[in-house]
Amino acid sequence: MVKKGQTTTQHPTLFVTQIDVQLPNRVSAPAAARQALGDLESRMPPEVFQDMILLANELVTNSIRHSGIAPEASVGIKVALSGTAVRVEVADEGCGFDAEGKKPHPDQTSGWGLHLIKELADRWGNESGDRCVVWFEINC
Repeated sequence: MVKKGQTTTQHPTLFVTQIDVQLPNRVSAPAAARQALGDLESRMPPEVFQDMILLANELVTNSIRHSGIAPEASVGIKVALSGTAVRVEVADEGCGFDAEGKKPHPDQTSGWGLHLIKELADRWGNESGDRCVVWFEINC
């Protein structure tokens, strides 16, 4: 059993993809991701939708700021729903990162993305291969 905030590579739930878009490697990508996800608001409880938007925004922002991908590269975001959860995947051509990371100091104004994912997502993880994929799931 995976506890809230734990990482896992298991995908036991059947998800149906609802959104699958490529975003330009630009500072406007997080806003474009939020706009793309807006159509799902009526498909889940309001608190799940708000957490999904926040965490997706954080992952896209991290990808743009820290992945080191080429300016012409894109960041992919995929959202899938099941009857019990929402799953978000953000992928880029970067080389990955240290998933453990340190908890940011309360005075820090940045560096909170992974901490928020660990706190708000029910499951999350990252996978490296041809693309770096960071994903999370929130139970509905």
